[in-house]
Amino acid sequence: RKAPDKRFSQALTSSSDQYESLYPSLAGPTMILNLPLILQAFVGLLKPLFPKSVQERLVFKRAPVLASLKELTPLGVDPIIKTKFVREVVSLLP
Repeated sequence: RKAPDKRFSQALTSSSDQYESLYPSLAGPTMILNLPLILQAFVGLLKPLFPKSVQERLVFKRAPVLASLKELTPLGVDPIIKTKFVREVVSLLP
């Protein structure tokens, strides 16, 4: 398998730079919660293809409150669970 074309990497870097200058408030950390190990390994293989600025923003964390839910509905309807989840996310932010 051959390496991706250099132009592809350059296009990714360029689009990322444009995104950051056009939408600076959206350029914060990107948290990915409770990703299964196999998918985390796959993302680890692809991560070097992302621009450095994107790589630095990716954060993989375990979120026990979220993991304890069988479905996401309680996050929208149960104020206690919602508060616990929001506190958990705030504590996980870099």
